[in-house]
Amino acid sequence: MRIFHDTVHTVNLGDYIREQVDAWSQEMPDPEAWTSRRLCTRSTFVADDNGILAGFGELER
Repeated sequence: MRIFHDTVHTVNLGDYIREQVDAWSQEMPDPEAWTSRRLCTRSTFVADDNGILAGFGELER
């Protein structure tokens, strides 16, 4: 959740306006709601660099 939120609010500001990034992730999401919503509709892939989260991607099912 943190990497998604931080990416939306830092990297994506180079390509989108504040209103768009706020619509995607205005504040840190509730962990339970985030997990249940994502697990039902997406497959998530995580990049691990020697125990450090390096990134992630999602594909809709």
